[in-house]
Amino acid sequence: KTSKIGFHMSANCLNPSSPTRGVYAAVTLTELRYIIAVARFRHFGKAAEACFVSQPTLSVGVCKLEEELGVRLFERSRSEVIITDIGEEIVRQAETVIRAAEVIEETAEAAQAPLGRER
Repeated sequence: KTSKIGFHMSANCLNPSSPTRGVYAAVTLTELRYIIAVARFRHFGKAAEACFVSQPTLSVGVCKLEEELGVRLFERSRSEVIITDIGEEIVRQAETVIRAAEVIEETAEAAQAPLGRER
C-alpha cells in the first residue's frame, strides 16, 4: 500500500510543515534493517556496526524513515535510545517484511539452474 506522506527532516527528523506534502514514501529494505538493528541494540553506534555502515549513515537512514512515515520510532538522548510504542509495532512489521524478502531471494536462487540459467 502506497501512502502519501509529506514530512521533511529537521533537527528532530520530523517537520510536518514541509513544502513537499503529498510525496509518496519509499521505504527501503535497508531502512527496515537499520531500525531492526537499533531496536535490538538500543544504541545507534552498535546498530551501525552490526549493519556494516557508519553511525551517521545509519542515523540518516532511520531519520529518513521516520520522516517518510511521519512518526517517531525512537526517542533519543545522550545516554539511551528508547523505542516508542509505534516504533515497536513498526519494527515487528519490518521483521516480517525482511523475512519475506529473504524467502523471495531463496525462492529465486532455488529456481536457478547451474550456470545461472532459469529452470
